[in-house]
Amino acid sequence: MNKSIFRALGVGTLFISAYYAYQISWGMIMTFRYAPDFANTTGSVGNAQSKVAFGQAASNWQISLELIGMMALGMCMYYLVRYFKKGK
Repeated sequence: MNKSIFRALGVGTLFISAYYAYQISWGMIMTFRYAPDFANTTGSVGNAQSKVAFGQAASNWQISLELIGMMALGMCMYYLVRYFKKGK
């Protein structure tokens, strides 16, 4: 029983790592592909954004909820695969 819990936690950690790796790589791809459209801007330099904003600021409870959800998803996937393999 203890081995399966540690394996499930390991799979959950892999889910979290893969999720954040995907988010970071997709953000980098979108940043490299970004080409500003100056033709359709408002025309005034004063209205242009002077700072670059990357994503949004998340609160601690949102980050915690995301981590717990991804860990639970990974653990559920581990136990489901284990259950269906056992049935064969």
